[in-house]
Amino acid sequence: MKEKEREKIIKCVEQETEGFEIDDIQLKETKHSYFDTIKIYEVITKSKVNLWVLTGDHTPMNLYPKKEYDTVESIYYTHIGLIANLCSQTVHDYFILKFIKDKSIFPIVDMKLKEIEKDVKIGVSSLKLLSLANMIRETLLSLSNYLCTNELRNDNNIKEGDFKNSMDLFIGNLFPGKTNKSRRSFFKNICNEVWTFNSVLVHKKDLTIYDIFNSINSVKLLTSISNNYLTSLEMPFNKGKCPICESEDYIMLKPSNSNYNYKCKNCGEKYSIKI
Repeated sequence: MKEKEREKIIKCVEQETEGFEIDDIQLKETKHSYFDTIKIYEVITKSKVNLWVLTGDHTPMNLYPKKEYDTVESIYYTHIGLIANLCSQTVHDYFILKFIKDKSIFPIVDMKLKEIEKDVKIGVSSLKLLSLANMIRETLLSLSNYLCTNELRNDNNIKEGDFKNSMDLFIGNLFPGKTNKSRRSFFKNICNEVWTFNSVLVHKKDLTIYDIFNSINSVKLLTSISNNYLTSLEMPFNKGKCPICESEDYIMLKPSNSNYNYKCKNCGEKYSIKI
């Protein structure tokens, strides 16, 4: 790591947090996003919680608290979703809509679906269509295995490939508590309908190309919803407003075991949000 880059990261941590003492800074991975090259750093602190710092060649540096089940992949997609939203405010009113339409599904799923779409042609045999339906089903399993990490599955005795239970667990961890009941219900219903529809297709003898296209679109819908929800968790407006002055301008303080702690830059009020 270049010294100049290290100094920028240290400055970012000092400006955006309070009470953290940096022990080490590690470059975890460099990724080529849709619009920039993103470097992912883990900032090791002497506190109980470490930090992510992501920086691009042409986009702003940003800091995120590292959660228990965070991966390099998950924080990367969170970051580019946030950057896309910020860009939409300055580049074009409809930029984020185009981004969501064209780019919001995870690249590995996107790549698989595009490969499948290439084989969907008029006159293709029923046997080939059945093969494509199975490929789509495998893509859904890849998505659930990605979203519900190995650690999460192992802790709850769920096998890899168990789509419904994996997604239920992922959604429950993503949206805990009574206030998120409607979000959980909506997300679970989409997951169940998409999985049921695609499971039927792999046994259907009179498959058509329209069945396959609908199947592909259903997977795109699910991955888009998943990505948007993951991104929304780190958006600034989801952190909560200051209870005194309602400002959203804050710095993150040293966290406790069950809360993220913040200090309002406007009035100095300190407040907490449950992890």
